[in-house]
Amino acid sequence: MRYHLFLIVILLTTLNTSLTYERPDPLKPIRIDTVYDSSTDTNIEYSVDDTSATFSITIPETLTKDIEGERYEKIIEETPLYPSYLKAAEDSEYPVLPSIEFCSQKGKFFDDGVYSAIEVALEIGISQINEGRQAILKDMITALKPLSKQGSGRVRKAYSDALAFTSTAFLLGGGTIEELGLPDEIAKEAKTLALCSAIDKNDTIETRIRFLNDLFSGLTNPSRYYNPEHYKETFGDCGETLEDDALFNSAHKKAKEDRMMFALIPPSMSKEVDLMYQLPVTGDIENLMPELIKAIRDGRLSLEPDEESGWYQYQQYALECLLKFNETRESSKLSVDDNYIRRLETAFASVITQARETHIKSLEKYITEAKPPPERIIEVTIYPEFTLEPMATYYLRVARGYGFLEKILSNYLDEEWYELKPLHNGKASEENLKKYLDYIKDLFYGFYIESCVNIGIEPELEEGELEDEAGGVVNQARRYLQFWQDALSGDPLMGEDIRVIVPVGMVERGMLCWAVLGVKPVVINVAYDRYPVVKSEVPGVKLDVNYKTRKYTILVPEFAEVIIPTSEPLNRDEFRNLCDKYKTREMIIEALESYKGKLEEKKFLGLEGSGLTLLAKLSILLVIIAVAVIAMILIFRYIRKKRE
Repeated sequence: MRYHLFLIVILLTTLNTSLTYERPDPLKPIRIDTVYDSSTDTNIEYSVDDTSATFSITIPETLTKDIEGERYEKIIEETPLYPSYLKAAEDSEYPVLPSIEFCSQKGKFFDDGVYSAIEVALEIGISQINEGRQAILKDMITALKPLSKQGSGRVRKAYSDALAFTSTAFLLGGGTIEELGLPDEIAKEAKTLALCSAIDKNDTIETRIRFLNDLFSGLTNPSRYYNPEHYKETFGDCGETLEDDALFNSAHKKAKEDRMMFALIPPSMSKEVDLMYQLPVTGDIENLMPELIKAIRDGRLSLEPDEESGWYQYQQYALECLLKFNETRESSKLSVDDNYIRRLETAFASVITQARETHIKSLEKYITEAKPPPERIIEVTIYPEFTLEPMATYYLRVARGYGFLEKILSNYLDEEWYELKPLHNGKASEENLKKYLDYIKDLFYGFYIESCVNIGIEPELEEGELEDEAGGVVNQARRYLQFWQDALSGDPLMGEDIRVIVPVGMVERGMLCWAVLGVKPVVINVAYDRYPVVKSEVPGVKLDVNYKTRKYTILVPEFAEVIIPTSEPLNRDEFRNLCDKYKTREMIIEALESYKGKLEEKKFLGLEGSGLTLLAKLSILLVIIAVAVIAMILIFRYIRKKRE
């Protein structure tokens, strides 16, 4: 059984944890703790059953902004942002509770590794496509070369352009002109019908390209573009369509009317881009994230995957519950304030941005009717005890998304499962792809079950979804959560720089981008609304229970939607250098909105930190110059008058 030995080790290992309580059954919301009894100099054992308890989560007035840029009612000062969770944790006043975003970062670490491994595999070749993507392009060039010398007029030019297009793709992939014996000058665009015709004439190439398109549709999402197979279904024999004037004119008209966009391996669709196409050309299109959230909440846009959806859609669907908290199972156990609802919005925005660049109570025994001894009364203070942010629905959907990914990859990779190694920062993982995927999937199932246990609800899984591994995965998740709480610097993920900026689309004023600017610590208060069942496990002891609010720090990425006045986005290093330089949200956004291809200097006429825009500063400079010129003219006139 997978992880059999690993899980046994986990179950038998005493965890090095700062938590004082124990859970006899990892799947039950019952914890056992002790309180010191000075009268007997002993520890009295008691139990807390959160099954009937309810909780409140509130965020005190904080420095956080919601995604539309509106401040909360009270802001003391602008918060500096940190590049990593580790740096933010070092500045945290209260115990750090793993946030939704941090758990997501654990998945993203794996997600990036999967894509890197698959990209490498496609370049060097895997069994289904033999020698890799470059080999496909080279075979296409071989097929197109004789066709480009046949016929005349439109047909010959079309095949020549198709050859030029394929040759360009080959060169960008590292091939050489000399190797192909092609002329130096090649056309910019290929004729789609000629390209599809050449593919249609070669079963091997056609099979390989279909494999790539199916794989990427499963990994990400289907495409709105037409690929060679779609063209064949639409126009039949593409070679005949190209050669026959009537058929060609008809095909050209249909492609224009239907706005048929073609790509050899098309890009995948996404809900956020779909929404951009639905919005007016001006106005709300420049505030895409707020509009995306509104569309999801009012039902105009659903993130739920269908039969054709890819893994990316499953990742987005996991986030939908953050915007529809009242529809989740955990909402029956949690009451949250408006600040926390806004916090879930920022979690949605930052995680979807990262995704765009990852889971018995014993029967009471009968006591004889003998007169009991006098009860001792012991005071005990009870706090809510969470081990991660309690968004169970999100963790479950992420785990199921990895289950979907497992099915997709198992259909295409066969024995490569045990050979491919996920890559991160150019380094291969010690575990193969299948073991790594099993681990991350089970970890999120564990996060889900642990979150349910924290708030006292029964985990709901489909029949056979986890087989007999539920106890194992929750212990695995609990071990991971406790490990990084006790040794923050021990997890390399904690030190990863999470700051990213990704383009979403072009708008009138420039490039619309989503950005994660850094990490900040946010304090949350967790209290009981309805109290748990607390009882002494020692006969003759009665507990005087005081319920207190628990304060946690969650580490929250800062999201921003910005429009950069350039068609070329910053690369990762440029963006992070800019964040290092300007530190706070306000200053970073100001620098991005005035970005012209190089970092704008903040010091200008001694106005550093003044909050003035670049345009305002230029206006001040022009006024100063104008005053100086006028003064010089007046002085010159005065001197000339004196001489006269």
